Formats: sequence, structure tokens, C-alpha cells
Amino acid sequence: LFTYILKSDTKIEILPPKAKLNCTLLVNSCDKYKDILDLFFELLHRFWPDMPFDIVLSTESLEYTYEPLKIKNIHPENTGRDV
Repeated sequence: LFTYILKSDTKIEILPPKAKLNCTLLVNSCDKYKDILDLFFELLHRFWPDMPFDIVLSTESLEYTYEPLKIKNIHPENTGRDV
């Protein structure tokens, strides 16, 4: 499998499967949707098993893991929420 990247000048660049790109997959969610995270990450892994990007999950306070994916959890402050 190869990764196809559409450049801004509409040229397509073909990269080898394990090419390390300077990119991160950011998943924004909230704690109350924790019941669908298993399904989301299962489908992500099933349909994109060789995804070369780091995964970051942003939630309010949830610490989430899904094997075999390496997911970094972050919890940004809820600035402006009580304004």
C-alpha cells in the first residue's frame, strides 16, 4: 500500500508505506462520548492499519487506551466554558 498526498499545486506525491510524515491525527471529543471511542479506534485500525501518524486524543479528563494503537491523551483547560 502507498500513501497518496495531494499537494496544493494538484500534483500527487506517492510515499512508501512506512514514510514518517510530520503530521498528527488529532481526535477531539468529550468524556460523555467515551462509549463510542472503542468503535472509532477499532474502525480506524481496521481500515487504515498502516497509518503512519501519531494519534492524540483530546478530552476533558478521560485517560483512554486502545491496543494496538499508541494514543496520547491530552486534557486542555476548558477556557471560556463558564463565561
